[in-house]
Order: sequence, then structure tokens, then C-alpha cells
Amino acid sequence: MTIISMQHLSTPLMLPIMISALLFSAPACSNQTAVNTHEDLTDYREGQASASESLASTEKPAFITKKIATFDEPWAMTALPTVNNEPPKLLVTQKTGELFIVDTATGAKTTISGIPKVAYGGQGGLGDIVLAPDFATSNHVYMSYVEAGNDTDNNKFGAKVIKATLIGLDTATPHLQDFTPIWEQTPKVKGQGHYSHRLLFSPDGKFYISVQASAKKKRQHRI
Repeated sequence: MTIISMQHLSTPLMLPIMISALLFSAPACSNQTAVNTHEDLTDYREGQASASESLASTEKPAFITKKIATFDEPWAMTALPTVNNEPPKLLVTQKTGELFIVDTATGAKTTISGIPKVAYGGQGGLGDIVLAPDFATSNHVYMSYVEAGNDTDNNKFGAKVIKATLIGLDTATPHLQDFTPIWEQTPKVKGQGHYSHRLLFSPDGKFYISVQASAKKKRQHRI
């Protein structure tokens, strides 16, 4: 077994500072082959300034800003498939636990019913939503949200991801049904910090969930 004293560790930490001081004093010595680091630093800074000016002069892409709809606490959105080049409709989640279909042409918002019970508070609530790759034929969507714990997990919270079927998309009363649990955070945690729970289908069809494992650590799950 080896025991290392913290007092001994403090001595080597001064070495880089001492070496740096010697290097900067080198031009004063008689060695004429020493590199002038000050000139190199000047050239570097001038190069950085030139690059910054070049980026600043680059023209920004032109956008047209148009207000479509307003929300209280929107969290995520995704576009529904378009038909015959019609203006797209969006699915928009609101952190307080609402899901809307938004007509980008008119700004009309239609509430989708059947949302699971959401634990809203702090940075938690209804989160992300993505369409299944086969949405055109299955009408499946994937959602993430925060749920409250029960029994031993009382007063604790955790993220959850489900699959559901969106029914009545083109009606005045769309709703979700046929819920299938996909993943849930275990163990649940105290407090209501950020849960991450972003969702993504990659081009090869894999489904990814980003997870806030704890206040200091993140990891990504692949299903």
C-alpha cells in the first residue's frame, strides 16, 4: 500500500509556473536561437481577429418572421406529414400537460385529449413528442413526460416515455389511445429539476432517449 501526502503533492504543482517564468526570461540570455513566443502570440491574435472579422462580414440567411400562435409554456413540437403541398400542421406540447394540433396557415389550435396524468412543477411536465417512422400508416406517436411516484417513491418524480395512437387527426376532437410504456426513470428522484427526456429516431430507425440520470450525470439510452 502506498500513502501519498497532500503536502508533497503541492510541490510539483509549482513546477509549471516556475518553468513558464524561465521560458519567458529566455530572450534575456545569450542563446540567440531561442524562439520569441511574444511574436508568435501577436501573430496568433492577429489571425484570430482576422477570422472574427471574416465571420462577422458573412451575410446571414434571410428569414421572414410570422406569428402563428401563442402558448403558456410550450416545450416541444414536430411537424405532421403534409398532403398535396398544404401548409403543415404541428403537434405542440405544453409543459402543463396539454397537446395541440396547430394549423400553420390559420393559427388555429386544436386540443388533443387523452393525455396521461403529468406531474407538472419546477422543470418537469409534458415534454417531447416525435412521430413514429411509420406514422403515415400507424398513427403512432412517442411522448415523454414526468410522472409522480407511488408508495416507496412518494414525493419523488421521474421521466417516462410512452407510445400512443393519435386518433381523429382531421376531426374537431382528436385524442390519444392505446398507450404502451417504453421506458421509465428508475429510481425516481426528489425535487423537480430538469429531466432531459428528449426523443429522436435516427435515419436507421433506432430510437434514442436522452436521460438526466442525476444532477451531475447524463446518459443516453438506445432502444
